[in-house]
Amino acid sequence: MRRRFILVLGTLVLALARPTAAQQQAPPASSGQQAGAPQAGADKPGAIKGRVVAADTGSGLRRVRVMLQGSESRPGTNPQTSQTNENGEYEIKEVKPGRYTLMVMRNGYVPQTYGQKSADPMSRGQGTQLTIRAGETLGQVNLQMIRGGAVEGQITDQNNEPLSRVMVQLTRYRTFQGKRNLMPVSMANTDDRGHFRLFEIPPGSYYLSATYRSFGFPDGGGAFPPTYYPGALSPQEATKIQVNPAGEITGINLALTEMVSFTISGKVLGSDGKPASGARLMSMRHPPEADFGMMFGGGGVDPDGNFKLSNMLPGKYRLTASTGREGKTESGSVIVEVGNEDLQNISVGLGNGAEVAGKIIVEGQATQPIEPRQIRVTLVPDAGPMMGFFGGGPQVTSDDLTFRQNVSEGSSRFNVNLPSGNFYLKSIRMEGRDVTDQAIDFKNNDRYHGVEVLISSQGGQLSGVVRKEEGGEALKGATVVFFAADPERQGKTRFTKTAQTDQQGSFVARGLVPGEYVVCALLNHEAGAESDVSYLREIEKLGKRVELTAGAAKTENLVAVAGPAAE
Repeated sequence: MRRRFILVLGTLVLALARPTAAQQQAPPASSGQQAGAPQAGADKPGAIKGRVVAADTGSGLRRVRVMLQGSESRPGTNPQTSQTNENGEYEIKEVKPGRYTLMVMRNGYVPQTYGQKSADPMSRGQGTQLTIRAGETLGQVNLQMIRGGAVEGQITDQNNEPLSRVMVQLTRYRTFQGKRNLMPVSMANTDDRGHFRLFEIPPGSYYLSATYRSFGFPDGGGAFPPTYYPGALSPQEATKIQVNPAGEITGINLALTEMVSFTISGKVLGSDGKPASGARLMSMRHPPEADFGMMFGGGGVDPDGNFKLSNMLPGKYRLTASTGREGKTESGSVIVEVGNEDLQNISVGLGNGAEVAGKIIVEGQATQPIEPRQIRVTLVPDAGPMMGFFGGGPQVTSDDLTFRQNVSEGSSRFNVNLPSGNFYLKSIRMEGRDVTDQAIDFKNNDRYHGVEVLISSQGGQLSGVVRKEEGGEALKGATVVFFAADPERQGKTRFTKTAQTDQQGSFVARGLVPGEYVVCALLNHEAGAESDVSYLREIEKLGKRVELTAGAAKTENLVAVAGPAAE
């Protein structure tokens, strides 16, 4: 369970650091070049070179890994890489014309994106985009790397006995799916002496918490509630830890207090009514807690389908079981509440979920042939934070643009990954009704065929230059936020995008759903904040209103302003 949780968090951090759809665009044509006209040598590759130094000493750093990722690259595409020499110099050759993100990594230092304004790992997608034109070599693309800090200490029980396998993590509040949650920045498990060490920590202020990972497992050796430094049961009562560049914080000792706990036992049954041997059971606080690192526990099911979860503290839980049979996944869940006694005879019934099938319809003339694998229609659970990472199974778009997917019982929403370019999701219709932005309650054995996913190649396009002041210097690395002016559309991902300005202060966003938008260029913007409706309403008065029609391209130059301060 621990490995799966860490993998999910890794996926979360990558998902938040990956360039947004609006960033994944080709650069606008340079001055004097007619857009769309064939140019001699238009595909001639260019190059990027520069130097990486230590921020504290200014000395060149050798053996830094330099990665260049194309903004239009498909998911899973490997970046172009290079490595710095003994003077910290690097060069990446054979770079095709386009927009790119440059990132550097080295042991002992905080990973960084070129132009990144904050050491916060959630802001890595907010650096300066690099636009490479045909045959162009960008020089002096230099970066300063910050040496990471470290936090170490010991976790014990109330009798000062060391606790091993305790998950210790540093977290900070960030906005995700429109809500403020504690997001992990670093985590590690204690060793046999109860010791832990978290390293390569970006400078900042954090909450430190410890979660005993026997939570939910049979005979785990005690129940300890998740605890925040210096001994609080909630972040509101905790003391933050300030980490400075290259700072070594030691002696962070935390004692966990064992509490009275109970067991939950019962049986998992397959869709055929027989014991589901080999199933896995996961327990999660219900509703999910704001701290992602403290949501999970689990255990196994014996050959007779029986399970027993020990060390369960009072509270509500969602028990979710799943198993694979003959190549098919079955799952089911039940909500239980632990009071002051053990729970027995809990039954978790599995089902084969609902089947959803349909066709993708492309409206309008695409400038390039569409590859089916570039479009992916999935259904993701709508049960609170993190649940979007637990989909209903693999989905592959066929050559004829049809799709089929099984989705677990419960409430889910459609998610559509679109090809790069000017595409946007127009509508999703199921059984004659529009479900584009709606949560759908699926039941086991439901069959929904004939779903129509309509996408258009005629999205709106908005480009321009961001300046520090009216008529002043162009500003690289600014964040431009685009969101619908209609309050009913605000906060919905289809109508909200962000883009970063390149080294010349230019930005471009394509694939915007036609309509009226508020466009705002910000000097400071916390990644993910655009999903919060209250944040959008704060910056609405700072932006311009722009009407975008289908297939039309507009230019709008902006002046950057300071955004709302984040925690």
